[in-house]
Amino acid sequence: MPTPAELRRVPSTSASKSFRGLSVLSFRRNQIDYMEPSTEEEMYLLELLHSRLAASLQSLHSYPNLSLPFLNDLLDALLCTGFDFKALLFLLLSRNPALISLPSLDRAVSYLLDFYIKVLDLCNDVSLSLTSLRHWNGHADIAATALRPSPPQLSRASRALSRLLLRNSLEKKMTRSWSAPRQLQSTPVCFAAPRGSDFGSAGVLAAAVHAMSTLLVFTIWAMTAAFPCCGGTVSPPVPSPASGPRQMAWAVAMVGLQERIVGEREREGKGEVWMLAETQAVERLGREVMEAMRNEEETAAVAAKMEEAIQDLGEGLGLFEKNLREVFDCVVRSREEVLRFVDEGSRH
Repeated sequence: MPTPAELRRVPSTSASKSFRGLSVLSFRRNQIDYMEPSTEEEMYLLELLHSRLAASLQSLHSYPNLSLPFLNDLLDALLCTGFDFKALLFLLLSRNPALISLPSLDRAVSYLLDFYIKVLDLCNDVSLSLTSLRHWNGHADIAATALRPSPPQLSRASRALSRLLLRNSLEKKMTRSWSAPRQLQSTPVCFAAPRGSDFGSAGVLAAAVHAMSTLLVFTIWAMTAAFPCCGGTVSPPVPSPASGPRQMAWAVAMVGLQERIVGEREREGKGEVWMLAETQAVERLGREVMEAMRNEEETAAVAAKMEEAIQDLGEGLGLFEKNLREVFDCVVRSREEVLRFVDEGSRH
């Protein structure tokens, strides 16, 4: 089994390559490969992938809402599952490169490659949005700072709060270039689980591709729910549980997260507005400060809470952006490695 360092050294290709046609002889050989029984090591790695994914998704249920820690853990789940997926892919295709080009798998692999591109687009979209979000948080910081001296600088605080609470223009600016939500709307949101006829090593590969693809799309969907997205809301992916308790476990955990997020959006009437808990906290406290100023009430206590929320958002964004860059780099490498495997498989 390859070490992490060996996996990272796998050569890659930057150019997409189409699937090549199969000759009669290669088709017959692939039919034999298709019936090749899976090994204990393959089954172990598949079970490991499923069980770790299930545990990662189940741990996300401990968060009461969409927040930066939730998203950071989701990105960690994507990285860990991606590592498990590549380890299994390396094992399967080092033994039989033609597996990935089987007629039963070529469409699923094509979808996987497309989902990798969508995640890269998502990372770019979110990264651009973070700049605007930090600027928005800066208005909150100006307001809180203006309320700190005695007497407070009420006019300066009021101007900053007005800019903070005018979210419509900010959301339009942040979402103007978002492409991931529009792409997700054209994506099939219900992935067929590996068929019962997919057995042996081919079935193992099909199950792994299904799990990885569904997690990629769930990540896109959760991100577009946490941040403002243009073009309306998008439907969540619907994982279809395949045979086996491990895969059923992660599918059930994912569906539970989707239902909770959708329910939160409907209850709060948030629609296309961001649902990120940290931004909601800053905005809520900003409105409380504004109301206290209008009523000529004491603002010190609520302004202090607002400063804490501002700091939480700023620190959270720093860690989140770091994890986002790591995911971007990992997805680039993963897609290149899958493309290399496809190219090698088409030659056998």
